[in-house]
Amino acid sequence: MELGVLRIRVFSGVALCAVMAFGAAQAETVGDAVRRALSSNPQIKAADASYRAFAYELLERRGGFQPSVNLFADISQDYVDKPDSLSVEDNATFKTARQLGVVAEIALYDGYARANSVYAGAARLDQSAFDLLDASENLALVVVEAYINVARQRQLLTIAEQSLAKYTQIRDEARALVAGGQMPISEMLQIESRIYAAEVSIYEIRRAITTAEIRYRALVGSMPVGAISVPAPVAPPGSLDALLKDSVSNNFLVRRSGLEVDAREFEKVVADGQFRPRVSLRSGGSLGQDLGGSSGRDNNVFVGLGLEWQLYGGERQARQQALDARKNQALYDRLAIVREVEELSGTAWATYRSAEARLKTLDMQVDVNELLVENYNEEFQVGTRSLLDLLVAEAGLDASRVEKVNNAAILSFSSYRILASQSRLADHFGVAQSEVLLGRLIDPETGQKPLALIDKGRAVVGE
Repeated sequence: MELGVLRIRVFSGVALCAVMAFGAAQAETVGDAVRRALSSNPQIKAADASYRAFAYELLERRGGFQPSVNLFADISQDYVDKPDSLSVEDNATFKTARQLGVVAEIALYDGYARANSVYAGAARLDQSAFDLLDASENLALVVVEAYINVARQRQLLTIAEQSLAKYTQIRDEARALVAGGQMPISEMLQIESRIYAAEVSIYEIRRAITTAEIRYRALVGSMPVGAISVPAPVAPPGSLDALLKDSVSNNFLVRRSGLEVDAREFEKVVADGQFRPRVSLRSGGSLGQDLGGSSGRDNNVFVGLGLEWQLYGGERQARQQALDARKNQALYDRLAIVREVEELSGTAWATYRSAEARLKTLDMQVDVNELLVENYNEEFQVGTRSLLDLLVAEAGLDASRVEKVNNAAILSFSSYRILASQSRLADHFGVAQSEVLLGRLIDPETGQKPLALIDKGRAVVGE
């Protein structure tokens, strides 16, 4: 049985816990495995690098609120023919014109395009943070699955080896009966067939264990340490309604999709701002020599206001319609994600409750089958029960033990799937997450305050 992987796609940077030290004889817990994976797995490192890149790109936008200062210089051979304004000596002659100057400019008003561009960038940064958290949740769940699968396969190997030992013992006892003519050779052949089947099963389980351990090493970075076992299940919320409500409100993917709606709205305002007047303050000065055809110095200092305003743009309506459609897409995507999370949470809940209900029944079934095998074996020894009856009882006991192991794995994994649907799995294992989310500083009621927003970003990218 392969445990299915539930992928919960679901804001903020993740502070990864340190790797715990392990003794050679100490069994590695599922929490140890998750923390080791989250501290070293390349996928998490890539998601963290992406998040930091978004943070630095947001810091880059502070330039829009600071003055630009440009230095210019030129030298050229000028020939100017203006007899009405130049002297006879200067007119229509070649001069080496030189100029050196500096110009500073700062935007005073731009229709709030810069501010909303920052807000859109902050929303995108928070989305990247959610991507990082989502990657952590996904990896944690996959590691849990790999851990449980290794432990489960090892338990199945133990059952298979015990089964082989039992059949071998029965065969040794039956040989004496066959030799004494008390048992037909055909029944002896049935035992041999069961032994060969048990050996084949052991080969297959060992292959599955190797495959599961290789998968585990690819995720965690090393083979599992010690005699690991299927972890105990984590109790879910008291009701399905409570689980669905908590999953939708806390799931990283749902919260990320809400930021997509915000980002689309900010981008729409940015586009509107491009069609509003841009007012800027300009100041500067220059030192020149022999400019405009006149001999001598030509120095200049200025300060003033500049205005740029696009009065008509043929693409404006189409752009606005496209942005409206993108926002609607984000709204519908969020609704679809909510439904998906509800479905995944509900499925995990149903699986957990089913496995929980079957657990007691399977416990009783194993107990009954053990008692049945014990009685059949005693009756076989005194000749009142056939060998076939004993073999059928042994097979039934083995099947119930396998079913119990598989059910325990399903129960455990489904409980962790429920945590993942709530985006609480990494937190359950003690992996902390940063609460610095830039989007939380955006408050439409307080007006446009983008500088405070950008400065807050320093805490995100600091080492």
